[in-house]
Amino acid sequence: MDKNNLRRNFMQGIIAAGAVGMAAMASPAKAAVRVGNVNNVGTTRDYTNVQAALAAITDATANNPYLILVDPGVYTIANGGGPINLKSYISVAGVDRQAVVFVGDGNNNFRCASYVNLNNFTLEYTGSGNRSGALRSDVSNLQDFHVDHLFITVDSNRPAIATHAYVDRMEIRDTTIVTQGVGIDIAAGGRGVYIHDTNIHLFGTSTAAHHGIRGSGYCRIYVFGGKIGSGYGYRDLTDTTHDIVGVL
Repeated sequence: MDKNNLRRNFMQGIIAAGAVGMAAMASPAKAAVRVGNVNNVGTTRDYTNVQAALAAITDATANNPYLILVDPGVYTIANGGGPINLKSYISVAGVDRQAVVFVGDGNNNFRCASYVNLNNFTLEYTGSGNRSGALRSDVSNLQDFHVDHLFITVDSNRPAIATHAYVDRMEIRDTTIVTQGVGIDIAAGGRGVYIHDTNIHLFGTSTAAHHGIRGSGYCRIYVFGGKIGSGYGYRDLTDTTHDIVGVL
């Protein structure tokens, strides 16, 4: 067995044991583990940032998905030429949520793509910009985008997770958000957003437009478990089209 096969088998064993939590995901991108297309990012790896690993992948498809697995470290998004423009069928996972930290500001953030899972890392975001927010989507029809076991902090009034175009299935699981903006902002409607066991902590002093979860444009939002809390009287949910469905 050659070195590459040994490495792939080793990584499959780690992931199967739950190190990156991919087994719980239902997106086609979950198959990245099974097919063995693993690109590692770290100081001693072929790629030192996610942007370089993404640029090297040109053949990702539903039948040939990839996983970018990130070693422990602090990764300043701007240093990789930011932002991180995700690609369909290429998922990104850290080996440990506390030990893998991405730091972004302004327009140096994660930009969403369809059929992608983000797993098991921390994202610290500050600042503003015309395409700001920690995780942002401008995709015209975002499909099967999954977030699992992330810790997102936003030290500004920008959203933690924001979609600005139609969403066709989005799932957020076991994620903690700390923000003085909107926790999850679904701004242009969609077929379904499912939020499981996610805790949103709001801080700041302005309550006029800040919410844990905000939906508009006739988007069905279903909330299962989790908590939204603050000490400043924020409203938990706001629904401009009377189309949020679910319970906390």
